[in-house]
Amino acid sequence: MSSRCWPLVALALLAACSEDDTSGSAPSASATEAAPSSSVLVADENDASAAPQKKGEATQADQTVEIAAGTVVAGSTPGDDGRHPSFEPPNLEFSLGAYRIDLLPYPNDPAKKPRTNVDRAEAEKLCAARKGRLCTDLEWERACKGADGDRYAGGKRWDPECAKTPERCASGFGVLGMGGALREWTSSAVPRIKGVVKKDAPVIKGAGPDAADVDHRCARRDVVGAETKSADLGFRCCYGDRPEASIPAPEWGPTMKRVDFPPEKLAELVRADPKLARLAKEEIKYFNEAPAKATILRRAKARGGTSELPENAEATTAPVVWNPAPGEEILLVTGLSGKDSFVLAYHRLPDGRHRLGASMVMENELGPVVLVYDKYRRRKLQWTTCLDCYGDTGNVTYREENRVVITQQ
Repeated sequence: MSSRCWPLVALALLAACSEDDTSGSAPSASATEAAPSSSVLVADENDASAAPQKKGEATQADQTVEIAAGTVVAGSTPGDDGRHPSFEPPNLEFSLGAYRIDLLPYPNDPAKKPRTNVDRAEAEKLCAARKGRLCTDLEWERACKGADGDRYAGGKRWDPECAKTPERCASGFGVLGMGGALREWTSSAVPRIKGVVKKDAPVIKGAGPDAADVDHRCARRDVVGAETKSADLGFRCCYGDRPEASIPAPEWGPTMKRVDFPPEKLAELVRADPKLARLAKEEIKYFNEAPAKATILRRAKARGGTSELPENAEATTAPVVWNPAPGEEILLVTGLSGKDSFVLAYHRLPDGRHRLGASMVMENELGPVVLVYDKYRRRKLQWTTCLDCYGDTGNVTYREENRVVITQQ
C-alpha cells in the first residue's frame, strides 16, 4: 500500500490512498437481528441557554414535600457524559404512588448541618424514629428530576452555586439540596452483575461538593458498602408505602453480534449528522467480507508481518453490535462512500434511535476496512486495512469513563 500521513486523532478526517477495491452492496455473512430504526438523537446535554436554576428556602424544621403519584423516567440516555451504563438504566419509565420526602437532608432543619458519617443501618433507624424510611432510588430520582424530567435538580444545566449553597437550590418539586453537595443513602440496591458488582450493593444518589459537574445529575447512581461512613454521605427520609418498583440489573450480551443494518439505513444516520452528512452524497457500501479479510492478511504478509489472524480473533466487515459493558450496546460499521472509507460507532438507544459515539473517516482510502476482535476481550477491538501494519491499523476502545473512541496506530 502507498504511504500515509494520517494524524493520530479520532473523530477527524484523515488523508490517505489505497489499492484493492473490495467494496460491495452488503456483507457476506448472514444477519441475526432485524435492523432497528435509523433515527438519530442529537442531544444538548448542558445547554448554556437553559432556564436558570430554580431556587427555594426552608423556613423551619421538619418540612416535607408531597410528591403526587406519577411516573419517573429513570436513568439516562446512552452516550450521556458521566453515564455509568451498568448502574443507570436507559430511560426506563416507572410508576410510583404518592409519598412525602424531607425538604432537606436529615435532620431536615435549616438551622443545622446535614447529618453525615452514618452507615446505612443507622440512617434507616433514624428515619424509622421519625415514622419514616430511607427513600428508594426511584423516589429520590423522581423528587430530583421534577415533573419536567430535569437533568439536574431544578435545571437542565449544572449550577456550581448549588455545590456551595445546596440548601438554596430546589428541584422542580421544590425539594432542596438534591445532588448539590452531598451523597445520600437510599434503601435500594444494585443486584449482582458479573464482573461489576460481586453482591447486592446499596445505592447512593447525589454527589459531594468537589465532584465533576456530570456527577451531580439526578440519574447518577453509585454503590458503596452498607458500612460506609463519610463526611459527604448523608440521607433524607421518605414517608408512605415503599414502592415495589425497582431498577433491574443489566445483563451481559455477546461481545459482538452481527446485525442486519442495510446501507440505506446507515445513509439515514450519517445524513442526520452535519459532520458526516457528506458521506451520504455517495452510495454507501459495505466491504465484501471474504476478499476483505484475505486482503488485509496479504498486505500484512507483503510487509513482513503475519498472514493469519491472532488466536481467538475474528474478523468481519458486517455491521455488528458491540457489548463492552452491561447496559451498553454500540453499533459498529465500516464501509465506503465514493473514495472515502470510514469506521462509525453509534450508541443504540432502547427506543430504536442511535446516537453517534465516535467516527473516523479516511479520505481517498478505498479500503477494505475490517474489524478484528477477540470475543474474550470486551473493551477494545481493532480496525485495519493491513493487519497490524503501522499507520494502517487502529483501535476502537471503550474507555473507563464509559466513552467510545476510535484511534489510529
